[in-house]
Formats: sequence, structure tokens, C-alpha cells
Amino acid sequence: MADLAARLLERLRPRSAGLRLWLGLSYGVLAVALVGALSLLVERAATDKLREDIGLRLEGTSRALADRLDEGLYERLNDMRALALLPGMDEPVRNQDLLRDMFGLMQLNYPDYAWIGVTDAEGRVRVASRGMLEGISVARRPWFQAGRKEPYVGDIHEAVLLAKLLPVQGDEPLRLIDVASPIHDDHGVVIGVIGAHLSWQWAESLRQGLLQPLMANDPVEILVVNRHGEVVLGPKEWRDRRLEVPSVNGGRRGTHGAVLETWPDGNEYLTGFAPTVGRNTFESLGWAVLVRKDAAQAFAPIAELRRQIWLAAAALTLMFLLAATLMARLIGALRCAHWPAPPGASRRASRTPASRANAAIARRVSSPAPCATCSKT
Repeated sequence: MADLAARLLERLRPRSAGLRLWLGLSYGVLAVALVGALSLLVERAATDKLREDIGLRLEGTSRALADRLDEGLYERLNDMRALALLPGMDEPVRNQDLLRDMFGLMQLNYPDYAWIGVTDAEGRVRVASRGMLEGISVARRPWFQAGRKEPYVGDIHEAVLLAKLLPVQGDEPLRLIDVASPIHDDHGVVIGVIGAHLSWQWAESLRQGLLQPLMANDPVEILVVNRHGEVVLGPKEWRDRRLEVPSVNGGRRGTHGAVLETWPDGNEYLTGFAPTVGRNTFESLGWAVLVRKDAAQAFAPIAELRRQIWLAAAALTLMFLLAATLMARLIGALRCAHWPAPPGASRRASRTPASRANAAIARRVSSPAPCATCSKT
């Protein structure tokens, strides 16, 4: 092995290495360096772009759900504003049967209405869907107090008066969202409030409607947090937990984006986030939508992209080396054709003392000896 290494080093020395060998080595090293540098630059640029695209996709999903939540609340609030303008709404007791039928039809067309009712100016319920809470005072409820002043959308809360009247699905408490609007008489005086309670299943159906199409090709988790950072919608194990992660903090500040972060379970996630912004008729409730994906799964396309880039780089390097070898051989052949070896030159393997002596004798015999006359002159 030592003799082999010594012979190899001796062959690579400048005084003994042939032109073809040096050309091959030079082109090979240059090809490896160029392909390696270009592959590294392409990998970094493609990785950054792909990472940005993955984050934008998660951010776009969160913004889509946030917009759906805002739009849904806007439509329900417009329902209350339209009902407040209907003839007969200023005399609910007189039109009791008509209003109950109308409220029942609304619940039939939109089952997420858990309750719809009309109060007088003092906050006593006069007419309600299925007669629930009729005669009960709701004067201390936030939706009535705010609804007397202007159209109102209230944050999610557990049912109070309706807790024992409405069925509960599963073992979770009944959660409601309030919408209300004032009722005015012909002179613009507030004479009552019409309000409705939306079941939180409405928001869950929006979440599932956005989540289900993604699960087949892009498995993600969607959570909604309130203005306090508490999870109000999402996987059961995260419900009611307060989160202190960058995505939640960003959403609560009213910004949107995507961030790589570590969650309280110790796992790393790429999370897209977006806040709800409300509409021109109501302010945002301060919710933030989070769409998270396990970092390893999110960046799997990046690992595959890197593998493909380096496989292509290896193939390109081999092609350059092959081209360099062929070019070196061609140059060596042209050199031999234009600059033939001197008489008596032989390969390195045959340059021994015996061969050199034989060549000298052959040259001596083949050349005629000078005659005496010539030598005298």
C-alpha cells in the first residue's frame, strides 16, 4: 500500500505528470467547485422561497377563517337590524303569534339561532322563540344594555338563563354569542331590543368546513383564541387553555403572519395567525385564528427539494468530469500528432538502463563510420 501511494504521488508531481492528467484534474476540481457553489446558492434561495410559501399558505388559511367569522357575525347582526325595522315589532305582545312563527322559521332556516326574543324598554322579554324566557327580565344582561344604544355583537360566553332550557351536546357547557339591535318607534325613541343567541356550534361548523378539505393533503390544526389568549375553539385538549406563544401575541396585537414556534407541549410548529377585524357596523371581538402544522411535516417538502437539488448536482458533476476527461484525451492526441516524440523516446515503463544501452548501440550501428580521408580533412 505504501509503495502504491508513493507511486501515485510520484505520478502527480509536476515533472512527471502528463498533460492529460493535469487537464483532467484541473477541469474536475473546477467542475466540482462550480457545481457545488451553484447548488448551494440554488438550495438556499429555493429553501427560503418554499419556507415562505408554506408560511403564507398557513397564514392565508387563518385569514380565510377570520374573515368567515367576521362575515357570519355581520350577517346575523344584519338579521337583527332588519327585524327591528319590521312593522309590528313595536307592538310585540299584540303580534305575538306572528313573531313566534317568524322566529321559528328563522331557526328552521338557520339552526344556529339558539334563541331569538324581543324585550320592552325595561328589559323584560315579551315574545321569544318557543316562548322561552317570556316574562323574564334580562335588564342586567350585557346584550340588552349594549343593544339599547346600538347594534351589538357580544363575545362568546356560557349560557346563563338558557342553560337549563336548551339541550347540551356532549359534556361541554352551552356557549353562546349575542347579537342585538335597538327597536325604535316612529319618533326614534328606543322602545325595546331584539336579540338572539348564536350557538357556538356555528363557529365550529365554520372551522370544520375549512379544516376537512385540508386534512387529506395538508393536515393542520385550527384554533381560535379570545382577546385574553384563551382557546375558545379547537381540539378538546387545548380548550380553555391560555397560550403565551408568539402567534397568539401577534394575533392579539392585530397583526397577521406565520412564525416557527415551540408550543407548551414541547413540540415545534409552524403557525399562521390572523385576527378578526370586525365590520363597519361592529368592532372586532379580539379573536385570533391560529393554523398550526408540525414543523417536521411542514418542512418535509424542503428536505425533498434539497435531496433533488444535490442529486442533480451530483449528476451534473459527473457529466463535467466525463467531459473534462474526453477533452483531456483529445488534447493529448492532438499534442502527439503535432509534436511527435524524439527518436528513441519510449514510455516511462520501458526506460531502463538496458533499454537505453540497446538504443545507443542501434544508433551507432546504423550511422556509418567516418572515413580516414574525411577525418584528415
